[in-house]
Amino acid sequence: MQNIALLKPIIESENPHEVFQVAQEWMRKETAVLILLRGVKSAAEVYFRSTGSEDIDYSRPPEEFIHIYGDRFLNQPFFETLHGSAKMLSDNLLRLQPSRTAVQIAFFSATVKTIGGNVVKIEMLEEDIREQKRNGYPMPMIAKDL
Repeated sequence: MQNIALLKPIIESENPHEVFQVAQEWMRKETAVLILLRGVKSAAEVYFRSTGSEDIDYSRPPEEFIHIYGDRFLNQPFFETLHGSAKMLSDNLLRLQPSRTAVQIAFFSATVKTIGGNVVKIEMLEEDIREQKRNGYPMPMIAKDL
């Protein structure tokens, strides 16, 4: 999973180049995890549909889907080899959601400060910042004056 040490410079740095570089590294690692979890979710969808399960919300993101429904399929053949990893990764992603949002805020704030505001929908970034503050979650220093 992500190296939690990457969060420190993403959250604390005001240097857009440093934030941009470290956030890109974080996102590369998170993307790999999400690709794996999407594959597990996709296979689970086939399993549930083939067994006639009707009470499944397929619209949930992979980490939520596995967290909610994992106990119903992760002990089955094929899935059992991924059981520990899929469960741990999905649970970690859910627990780290506030930090994952902070990484996105930091990345786009660094982009605005490096390239300019007309490459990012600034109103979406501002809404993310308001929501993060409203929830009392960590706010990257790079975003403090946006």
